[in-house]
Amino acid sequence: MDYSFPRTTESHTAYTLLSEIASGGMGTVYLGVRRNGDFERIYAIKRLHPHLAKDPDVRTMFMDEARLAGLVRHPHVVSVVDLGVDAGGPFLAMEFVEGVSVSVLIKRATEQSRRIPVHVALQIAQQAASGLHAAHELRAHDGEPLGLVHRDVSPHNLLVGFDGITRVTDFGVAKAVGRQTHTQSGVIKGKFGYMAPEQLMYREVERRTDIFSLGIVLYELLSGRRLYPSGGKVDGARRCLLEPAPDIGEEREDVSDALVELLLSMLAKEPEFRPRTAHEVAERLGDMIHDEKSIHECVSVSSYVSELCAEDRTRLVQAIHQASRQASQQAEPSESPKDRSFHVWPFREAWEPRRVFSLALMIALGAAIGIIGYRMLYSTNATAGGRAERLDQKVLRGDSDNSRASSVQQEIEPSARTSETASTAPRSANEQDFEAKPVKRRRRKTTKPRRAMKRRRSSSSDQPSSPAKPAKQERGALPSWDWQ
Repeated sequence: MDYSFPRTTESHTAYTLLSEIASGGMGTVYLGVRRNGDFERIYAIKRLHPHLAKDPDVRTMFMDEARLAGLVRHPHVVSVVDLGVDAGGPFLAMEFVEGVSVSVLIKRATEQSRRIPVHVALQIAQQAASGLHAAHELRAHDGEPLGLVHRDVSPHNLLVGFDGITRVTDFGVAKAVGRQTHTQSGVIKGKFGYMAPEQLMYREVERRTDIFSLGIVLYELLSGRRLYPSGGKVDGARRCLLEPAPDIGEEREDVSDALVELLLSMLAKEPEFRPRTAHEVAERLGDMIHDEKSIHECVSVSSYVSELCAEDRTRLVQAIHQASRQASQQAEPSESPKDRSFHVWPFREAWEPRRVFSLALMIALGAAIGIIGYRMLYSTNATAGGRAERLDQKVLRGDSDNSRASSVQQEIEPSARTSETASTAPRSANEQDFEAKPVKRRRRKTTKPRRAMKRRRSSSSDQPSSPAKPAKQERGALPSWDWQ
């Protein structure tokens, strides 16, 4: 299968980065928003670090994370909704969890000299176990088990929302069948201090490796301190390999024996002594939560996290509001089709100076083109009419040039032959009068040519000698002249 990055599309450019949320070894997570008209939704956008964005192996690992996380559909797993590449490089668009990580939760409790209630820690661990079980049972589209192992279960990768729901995130170093990248021999992937002994010893990992890491997280939630500090890395790894599993009963007196037993089994050095599945862990934790609620009055996870991390929530809400407002001001205002249907004027904000100037320029240009076209058409018609009128006048006067006379003679020659015999016959006064007057044609209403024609006619009638009169023709035929 080809898992190459898709090309940049219109939808990918719709994400606007608002502010940075967190940063890790491979990349940085930003708060992003996507707008489409009046629709707006916030996402968590994960990008690779600039010095890793061009590394083919890192890009392939990034693609594997998106593919695996996109296959997991569970309420306790952060889902990946989009993958793409833009000017800033490859990115993942993930579900945004409005909350804090387990590491922040432990830190805030320590700062306030408080211990996280047992039932709150149990509910967080139970929901995380449910999400891990969904990832472990993941299958491909053809039904083949993928054998997914997270390999990086830690307080940083468990998010507790202010709605009280815990979600597993960051499958960047997860192991699964069909991955395009494979761990090289002698390379450890994960966080020191949360690795199982088999990871530290370069042995094969399985789902019970994640159970060991989840046991460390549960122990730190209850104790409020690190179990295997990784400041020197070697010291934390040595303690994880050599020291026996700790007893949480020594840290807290309000824990049950069942919880102590479960933690000891989850932190066993050998995988075969741990619970077989994360689902089994979730069931046992569920029974303990039921017992705790029957004995003590328990506060909900949502209320406790909101009260403990009230300042974090306030800062997050303010950052989201401020960043979203700035992005809205920078973005060009868009109009939805619903709003546009109520505008009578074709432009929104039509009286802006720029729009008014453009509209006036368009109107002036159209008027100029219309006037020029009308003048050209008028001059063409006037020229054609004047030429026809002058031609008619010359023909009627009989003073056309030789070329015009010859052309007219060729046109009227057939009619002249037919009337040759009739011209020699005696004519009456009425016939002579009719023939002397030319056929009147419809002319343009002009003043000077008509007066000039009348003067020419009157002067020609006063002269004693006149040219030979043409023979009588039928009505509607052109008159014929003798050009001799």
